Amino acid sequence: DTVEVDVQASYFFGGLVSGAKVNWTAVAQNYFFDRYDGPGYFSWNDADYFAPQRGGSGGVLASGEGVTDAQGNFKITLPAKLDEKTGSQKFSIEAAVTDLSDQQVSNRVDVIVHQGRYYIGIAPTDYVGTANKPMSFDLRTVDWQAAPLANQALNVVYYQRTWYNVQQKDDYGNVFWTSAFSDTAVFTTTANTNDKGEGTTSFTPPAGGEYRVVASGIDDKGNAIRASSYVWVSSQEYVSWRQDNNDRISLVADKKAYNPGETAKILIPSPYQGIV
Repeated sequence: DTVEVDVQASYFFGGLVSGAKVNWTAVAQNYFFDRYDGPGYFSWNDADYFAPQRGGSGGVLASGEGVTDAQGNFKITLPAKLDEKTGSQKFSIEAAVTDLSDQQVSNRVDVIVHQGRYYIGIAPTDYVGTANKPMSFDLRTVDWQAAPLANQALNVVYYQRTWYNVQQKDDYGNVFWTSAFSDTAVFTTTANTNDKGEGTTSFTPPAGGEYRVVASGIDDKGNAIRASSYVWVSSQEYVSWRQDNNDRISLVADKKAYNPGETAKILIPSPYQGIV
């Protein structure tokens, strides 16, 4: 689509500020869908905080200048393009008007540029699983206002994330870990949401480790829509988890929240084999 912003300048006493110089700038930042207030903890974006950022967040999209017309108006037009960014963006457009006496005032407006005409939500039933045992996920498709969007066809890809950890030494003799990873698609399937915008999917992890699950769809304008979530799988075999440069013990809970009386399953991502 095209983003069109109308700028109107007027004096306090009501007169129109015609022939005034206008400078404008458009800046982008990530927008995370947060209008869903139904049950469950769904991920509505495909943010991967360990992967190199594609397109990044922030930065100037465009800028320009001009003058107001006889009615004190000026129009800003720019394309609603996400380029290499994988999620929705919020465009902040700011305009500054300088009158003939060099008095300057400015104002700003925010516009959300959605990645598509709907959003996909994905939530694992349990965040912690066991190798060779099925794990299930709930799916949702909703519109921009979080109302259910029925009968959407989705592709689901399950990636096994393998971490490669190497110890290095700096010029002062300090030893530290550096980590990198690779994702391997281990299972691909399709799913459909029903007339309430709800669906499910499942897979059986073949080995222990971290898994990234990506659900994607295409809207009627050809826009790609993606959302992802993560699960952690225990195993009797060796698992190369990510190594941090601290003495903390990481804990992964199987749920985001618990009711009184429930039992929590906690995974300790350690590389040691067998049961201690």
